[in-house]
Amino acid sequence: MDEYRERLQRALERLNESPDVDLARKARLRIALGHAVWYALNDTDLMEDAFARALAISEQIGDRSAQLQALWGMWAVRRSRGQYSDALTVAKQYEVVAIDFGDPKFVSLANRILSVNHHYLGQQDLARTLVESVQSRAPQHVRSVNNDFQLDRNVAMTTLLSRIQWLQGFPDQAAAGAREAVEAALKARHVLSLGYALCMAGCPVALWTGDLSEANRCTDLLREHAAKNGLYSTWGECFEHVLRLRQGTETDHLMAAHIEARVDVSTISKFAALSAESPGAGLLTDVQPTDALWSHSEVLRIEAELILNTGAANVEKTAEAKLLQSLDLAQAQSVLSFELRSAASLARLWQRTGRTAKARSLLNNTYSRFTEGFATSDLLSARRLIDELG
Repeated sequence: MDEYRERLQRALERLNESPDVDLARKARLRIALGHAVWYALNDTDLMEDAFARALAISEQIGDRSAQLQALWGMWAVRRSRGQYSDALTVAKQYEVVAIDFGDPKFVSLANRILSVNHHYLGQQDLARTLVESVQSRAPQHVRSVNNDFQLDRNVAMTTLLSRIQWLQGFPDQAAAGAREAVEAALKARHVLSLGYALCMAGCPVALWTGDLSEANRCTDLLREHAAKNGLYSTWGECFEHVLRLRQGTETDHLMAAHIEARVDVSTISKFAALSAESPGAGLLTDVQPTDALWSHSEVLRIEAELILNTGAANVEKTAEAKLLQSLDLAQAQSVLSFELRSAASLARLWQRTGRTAKARSLLNNTYSRFTEGFATSDLLSARRLIDELG
């Protein structure tokens, strides 16, 4: 890939020396350079420069196809930085150009990237509507491994839907969807799609539902296929670390949850650096992407639990305020699974401060809204606590 990037740079230099510059070719070379930098260096500044120059040229010559590829690159740059609000602006630009271009596959991709944005911005209902819109269209019968879209459409949308399903309180459907995405990617023999399915759904959904056996299977697959694409080796290291914590003490479990709520394309390198020898490294530091609001209620809950876990005197009021904020946000975002976690943490705090009836009422009301997932770890734990509260 380094050699490919260097050849692209030389080709651009020679093209600039020509008296009759072929702008269409120059735009395509800039786009190719952006992708080469992504895979060889992962330098977002250089990537943005390449894609922004390509966009300016393609707008100048009215090349809609090149505009779309350049906008996709600029969207990917912002996503990789965790700048989901800015990425949404670019995604909307992409949608406008795609509609004007008139090719259904580009309109479909517009909905795909919009659904990713809305998911990470905490707007799960809108994200789900967009996913279902893409899935309702006729399937892609032909897919080139080197296509513009990077990922198999079915794998990408099933992966995202499984995350949304877990958040909205359908853990069994989420687990089934995550497995379906991983198996579809394996069948397609498409390494990028497999890595995406494992990193975005296979590993996290298994951890969220407490299925450590499935989480281990997914991390094994990541390790096996990371040799073919180094982008996923850091994700594998991170999830392996989380799995070790999940099998440890109650404090270790909190640290695992801390990582799970914050892991993102913009933070993965930091978390992958954590080792089993220093499992507490990074706690309570600002590594939450500013715009990644999808898990903010869980971030607040874990902060409250960590405050209580210090054992310091008179921390209950501070922790309770965070838990109430967490609960309110989960309810506002309609993320029932995080709402259950917040309610359970609050119920335990109220139990220890003598408000047992209030604790039971809150937790039972939240638990009763689930229609599935009763064998998953969160619901089993909540059921035990309800019984304990009488």
